[in-house]
Amino acid sequence: MALRIPMARPVGQAKACLSQLPDEDNKYKRHLSTTSNSQAPRKISPRGVKMITRTVSKNPRTTRGDLLNDLQRAGSKVTKATISNTLRRQGLKSCSARRVPLLKPVHVRARLKFAREHLDDPEEDWENVIWSDETKIELFGKNSTCRVWRRKNAELHPKNTIPTVKHGGGNIMLWGCFSAKGPGRLIRVKERMNGAMYREILSKNLLPSARALKMKRGWVFQHDNDPKHTARATKQWLRKKHFKVLEWPSQSPDLNPIENLWRELKIRVVQRQPQNITALKEICMEEWAKLPATEKHVEQGSPTRQQPLNVEKTKEMVVDFRRPQSDHSSLNINVSNVENVKCTKCLGVHLAEDLTWSLNTSSITKKAQQCLYFL
Repeated sequence: MALRIPMARPVGQAKACLSQLPDEDNKYKRHLSTTSNSQAPRKISPRGVKMITRTVSKNPRTTRGDLLNDLQRAGSKVTKATISNTLRRQGLKSCSARRVPLLKPVHVRARLKFAREHLDDPEEDWENVIWSDETKIELFGKNSTCRVWRRKNAELHPKNTIPTVKHGGGNIMLWGCFSAKGPGRLIRVKERMNGAMYREILSKNLLPSARALKMKRGWVFQHDNDPKHTARATKQWLRKKHFKVLEWPSQSPDLNPIENLWRELKIRVVQRQPQNITALKEICMEEWAKLPATEKHVEQGSPTRQQPLNVEKTKEMVVDFRRPQSDHSSLNINVSNVENVKCTKCLGVHLAEDLTWSLNTSSITKKAQQCLYFL
């Protein structure tokens, strides 16, 4: 037989049962079985968590070894895995730093001016733009990332590797253009491009591309601020041909939607696995012609792109300065009412409807700087 006696316990504490179970010699043994939901104490104290969180917030390039030494000097002996887990619970994850264009204050102001000038432009205006750029595609270079499914210790199997050679095994330089209606011409640049060669490329390919794409009257041509593009002779040639050129801010390749098209082209070229320069050129031309209608690339790259609102995550806060104040009807998006809140969080600062806010101005500056990088 077994006799189980439940023991009284406060709410939220572990369950405990006293069991008497017979053994082979009919002697009773007492077993106390306990199941608990409590977790083991953290190896890093709350003070230590604040210290390492503050350190990586000030300097995101701090290594786990540096944090380990800081904790050891504070009297805590932990492993690097414990540090990673602790920071992950604080919402911090170790990631590869993104490579972005080097922006000086003059570049930031130019990008901000460009965004403000074209903020309210209708979609029809962007559909009437021909975007252009040059790119380099390597034969065995790192044109795009490639992920494979493999087993442990099979990373060097030929099926799971990408062959590489020094200097990419050769490359080709391409000039191309496209609009929201589809891709234009794609031309291989065989020699080092200069201003005269660039003007020759435009004279032979820009206007035929516009005609093939059936651009509307008054279409706009876009190119970046490369010295070949902004040379005096090139500007005079464009004015002589009566081409309307979109004013473009320097150091802004991320604003050009043709970068999305180049990425898609490079992915398709990698999948075809060309073995020589001639095959590389042929594959580029074939895949460029197969690219579908590209309105989505304009939407992804234009400064006026808008993402659909998630009504469930959209909140409304009303600040009313009138006397006396009156009730306001709820904001409606797609036949759904938006929740009205008394306070909100903007750039890391909590704002209330009476315009009081938390004194966390350092996060405002940091968030504003991060936002300016993408304007």
